Amino acid sequence: MVYFVITDQNIAYEILRSAVGSSEQYLEKYVLRGDFAKFIVINRGKKPHGFAFLGKTFALSPGRRAHFSRALLVRGVFPYRSTTDPGKAFRGKFPVY
Repeated sequence: MVYFVITDQNIAYEILRSAVGSSEQYLEKYVLRGDFAKFIVINRGKKPHGFAFLGKTFALSPGRRAHFSRALLVRGVFPYRSTTDPGKAFRGKFPVY
């Protein structure tokens, strides 16, 4: 599972991997090629924010979330960004190894 959290100051992501045969999850720094990922985008800000990643675009009101799943078949670094906010804090790159 990959969480993208949008606040009024920035966008950050967190990768959680489930342990095989267990319900425990642990943090990862990147995902691997061939992984099937569920992406969850959460707006924790006080104003609406837009989000674009892997060809998907969302407009999220405060407190709302969106999700989609994708098989990550290609290695690389994939850009994500806010469609409503300018600045370096509202864009970044997501690594797939």
